[in-house]
Amino acid sequence: MKEVFGYLICALFCIVLLGGCMTFGAKCTVAVSNSGDKVVSDVVVELGGDTRYSFPAIIPHSEADSKQLKDSIPPAVKVSWKNADGIAVSKEVGIERPLPDGFRGRVLFQIDGASEVKFFVMPDAEEGSHLIPWGNSDNWDGSMLIPGMNQQ
Repeated sequence: MKEVFGYLICALFCIVLLGGCMTFGAKCTVAVSNSGDKVVSDVVVELGGDTRYSFPAIIPHSEADSKQLKDSIPPAVKVSWKNADGIAVSKEVGIERPLPDGFRGRVLFQIDGASEVKFFVMPDAEEGSHLIPWGNSDNWDGSMLIPGMNQQ
């Protein structure tokens, strides 16, 4: 019985360790949004010629589900979709500067109403660098400060 218990503990430890390593490997997420006024459908993102992400449709002024990126972004990314009229559109987005090693954050490909794609890089905030006081509980005493209202 002790031997079986030992194997279970060892297996549980390995699962926890493996799960932790898998979460540390995710550097950033990739998202695609639609800033236009009409639905876009059959959205596909190709990295290095391989289809990595596909979304059936993205409604106006919204973002498709973000997906984790496990490797680096190549210098050119192809985004394809069908506009509201059913016309296939494909754009290649040039990535001018590669993301730094160890980058954590989000990259966003935004499809606009003029059938163009914009690329945005949004790094995660560093610990303690929040613009609002409640982003880091150690910096906020619980009082409400409204600019222009609470000055003496």
